[in-house]
Amino acid sequence: MTKTSLLDSEHTWYLMTAMEKALYGATLALHAADADGGLAVADAAIAKLRAIAGERSRLPEPEYEAARSGLSIEYAEFAVWYPIQYRIRHGFDRDYQHPTLEQIQEAYKRFGLSRCDFY
Repeated sequence: MTKTSLLDSEHTWYLMTAMEKALYGATLALHAADADGGLAVADAAIAKLRAIAGERSRLPEPEYEAARSGLSIEYAEFAVWYPIQYRIRHGFDRDYQHPTLEQIQEAYKRFGLSRCDFY
């Protein structure tokens, strides 16, 4: 966030998870005496946290979140909803790929199988 506009910084802050915000704020406070006020160190800390996000996911995948809701969702509805929710969840990943039809069908199968886990 050190080389971005104020608007981009605010947008980035808004998109941070609670854990990222806590880490960013704590890192800024610890490095407030640095020449840049700790911004570079805080940015690096967030980058490191996001790099390990695949190993420590902050949220369940969309199909599992839908299963937990207890709603009965037909495939036609799911096929429209899932790519949008998937993009919201993973759109900022460097290697983001829009889910294919086969991936949506597999996600719907996982959704159906997981619904019984939350009764």
